[in-house]
Amino acid sequence: MQSLYATRIKYNFLQESMKAENARIVMDLYSLSGKYIEKISEKVFKAYKAEYSTCRDCPEAWSFYGEEVTIYAEEYVHVLKMFLKLKGNVIFFMPYFVFPIKKERQTGFLPPALGVSSSRGLKYIQPFFLDLGPSTDATLSAGVWGERGYSQDLEFRHVFGQRRWVDLYFFNAFDSFYRENGLFYEKQQGERKFLPRNVYALEHRHAAFGNNYSHYLFLQNDSDPYSFQDWGDKTRKFSPGGPPRIDFFSLWRGETYQVFLEGKYLRNPFFADQKRFDPYLVQRLPELSYSFVPFTLFNTEGPFFRSLTLSLQGRLSRFRQTSPVDEEEKLSNNAYKHPVLNLDRSLISPKLSLHVADLGPFKIEQFATFNLDSYYRAQSSRIEKDVLVKDKRYLHKYGAILQTSASLQWEKIFDQSYQTIFLQEEIDLQALKDHPEEVDPSLREKILGAEKQKSQSKLMLPLAPYDKRLERPSHPYVSHGYKDSHQLKFIYSRLVSESSVGSNRLRDQFSQNKSYFDDFDLFKNDNNKPDHEIARVALPTENVLEVRYDNWFIRKTPTLFNPYADGTYLKNHFSYSILTHYYLSQGINFNTKVLGLENQLTRTLLGANFNLKWFSLNWEHYFFYKTKEHKSTVSFSRDWGLFSSTLSYSFDEFGKKSTEQIPDEAIGLGLVFKFIPDWTLSGESKFDFKKERWLQSKFQILHLSPSKCWGLGVVWQIGDLNEKNERDKKVMLDLRLNLDGHGLQSSQALAQKR
Repeated sequence: MQSLYATRIKYNFLQESMKAENARIVMDLYSLSGKYIEKISEKVFKAYKAEYSTCRDCPEAWSFYGEEVTIYAEEYVHVLKMFLKLKGNVIFFMPYFVFPIKKERQTGFLPPALGVSSSRGLKYIQPFFLDLGPSTDATLSAGVWGERGYSQDLEFRHVFGQRRWVDLYFFNAFDSFYRENGLFYEKQQGERKFLPRNVYALEHRHAAFGNNYSHYLFLQNDSDPYSFQDWGDKTRKFSPGGPPRIDFFSLWRGETYQVFLEGKYLRNPFFADQKRFDPYLVQRLPELSYSFVPFTLFNTEGPFFRSLTLSLQGRLSRFRQTSPVDEEEKLSNNAYKHPVLNLDRSLISPKLSLHVADLGPFKIEQFATFNLDSYYRAQSSRIEKDVLVKDKRYLHKYGAILQTSASLQWEKIFDQSYQTIFLQEEIDLQALKDHPEEVDPSLREKILGAEKQKSQSKLMLPLAPYDKRLERPSHPYVSHGYKDSHQLKFIYSRLVSESSVGSNRLRDQFSQNKSYFDDFDLFKNDNNKPDHEIARVALPTENVLEVRYDNWFIRKTPTLFNPYADGTYLKNHFSYSILTHYYLSQGINFNTKVLGLENQLTRTLLGANFNLKWFSLNWEHYFFYKTKEHKSTVSFSRDWGLFSSTLSYSFDEFGKKSTEQIPDEAIGLGLVFKFIPDWTLSGESKFDFKKERWLQSKFQILHLSPSKCWGLGVVWQIGDLNEKNERDKKVMLDLRLNLDGHGLQSSQALAQKR
């Protein structure tokens, strides 16, 4: 106990108990005031008709009022007939409320989640936290969704050790609007019928055996494919970007190697029967990738042929269809019309790197990359064997790419980066006033301002004499260093040889762009086709020269040295930030059939980045000479003081390939207003010019108490148009409280707190 205020106090010295009337207790993390306050034991206090708050200096900002409040110091608080009050106004009631005021977890109710949705009505979700042991806990939640129905969910968590845990989740809803096959009835007539819908998931991560091995496993399923979209508030945590069935990886590390095993079994969220969505949907189960650190073959200290290194990387992949098309059905029409989708693939890519010359700012490097790609078709039906007996079931594709890089870099350094402290007695004030241009403006204003304040200060009584040698006022000073760096680089790539042996069907499938799994399957000499998305922004590799110029303006800022921190080096005493970056890149293809510079130019890339403390601008533009198409993105953000803004714009004429024959064009806008102290109003939205409508929008108003003890916000979210050409509108209440003195926490964060 720090302070006790009361009109009357009774204290029993033998039992060490206390009873106070009209009392108030102020502790380190909270304050308690009530008509009567009793000290039951050393760590137990009981108050009647009392208010509890973590705002010690502003008790009316927010508080819990209860007929009886029992505090177990450094443990938890029990409130009987609890009223939540904000600035003296009651906004919420609970018959009994328990919350922890300690670092350790405690079983009890968590703050509820409130919201309003145009498709579900009023939402109320009440979570309950279970402390099942030092390494185990769970959260039970029950929710009411207006006329639509009700739900319950369970999340179980267990920690095995550092970076080793398992998480089980189950969500169940009884929905009166949902019907089979994705049909919804918004107006119910007669007796209401609730259909069960559920989502369940398992998430496990294990990182053990030092830093050499780790693995991750995620399993997820649902009762119907619409649950993930319809109940996104509860399933979004376990379905980022879609509802996978299985997702796992294992990672092995060594001093000279790394092996990564990954697999995913996906499912379309809108179709339970995958054939309805895509009969040729392919899963990658699994894929094994490996790499080895570069091995130095030789190393010298001279300016020429300084080093030669060898590196190796590769991957093994297994591709299988989720719902394979019947082979006999394919062959009855024409087997060659259907791509080969069930096969195994092996990629091996060794690389030689030669440091040819290092002459100060001028450097030359040469790289040789060899690719050996092998494909093996999976076992198929007997009929296909008879029809395709002349075609082989394997394809070996190999080639080599030589790349030469020559770069010239020059730079200039401005000022030095350091931090020091000037003592007041070391500063010549008269010289500072006579030659103010020779001193940093911030330091000059601070010193002169301190002297002016000292001369204007008046005391009613003289101070007692003291030794002025003890007074050593000082002024810190920070000097930034800057570097203007330029680099001109020439990169020449040449495809030495590329050939293949084996299946003609697979060769035609990859070379004619009929179907491929990823960029590794493309023939390198075919990458310069404009209908390849990757070829539009990346340069081809066959007889191509890239000329690139970069200019960076970098600021170097010193930081205070901490002699008590381990593992710090000289570079840790500085921080670096890129203030501006300009770049220009142009590709020239010497392998075109038609001569002429205009026909040989592949694409032009222009870009610029500006980054300051209160302002940032990023711009990137592509121009494709062969198709005369443009692709551009630009984003702008600015802090104006009273508000901040973010504006983004994207334009891509490659959208002409769509059926609507119009460019893809979109604009995004975000605003955050801070006109009134402790109030924040924010909004963000995106407009699609191709669809001619606003996409998903989100608006929020948030109020934080001056003491940062509590916060209350309202979120209004408008979704994109659904299949019924309607927008789902949601209104959510965001209540944030500082229950334990460790900062504001929202009800959603508390519900998910481990």
